[in-house]
Order: sequence, then structure tokens, then C-alpha cells
Amino acid sequence: EEVARPPAVALAHLPRITLDERGVERLRQGQPVPTADLQLPSSGTLGGAFGPGEQLVAVVRLDRGGDHPVWRPEKVLAG
Repeated sequence: EEVARPPAVALAHLPRITLDERGVERLRQGQPVPTADLQLPSSGTLGGAFGPGEQLVAVVRLDRGGDHPVWRPEKVLAG
């Protein structure tokens, strides 16, 4: 018997990105979030973005192109 797992549990193997309300709003609008204040993973490109209250907001992809790396929304969850 298969049981569905909560999204946060299913993504536990991905790096965790913690955002403030501004970062959450940017992702919900499809905009990238700068990584200046956020720790970059040593490998991999996907992460789980969490907002205040530990709520999973999005699956994000690290874009290292350009002058500054950013987290781009890959799949934004309903808020």
C-alpha cells in the first residue's frame, strides 16, 4: 500500500532555502530570488524554498549563470 507523503517530507533530500516574506512573494510572482544572503549548495541545482512558519513555498532551481547566482522558481505551491 502506497501512502502519499507531505511535500516537505518528499523534498527533505534537497537543500533547504529559508526565505523572508519578500522572497516568498518574489517566488510566487515567478521572479528569481538572489542568493547573496543564502547559502549555496556544493552540488545539485534543486532546492526546497520555505517561508516564515516553515511552510514549503516552492521547488527552486539554482541558476549560476550571469554575475550573481539566483534561485529560480521551478514549481510554486499554492499559498
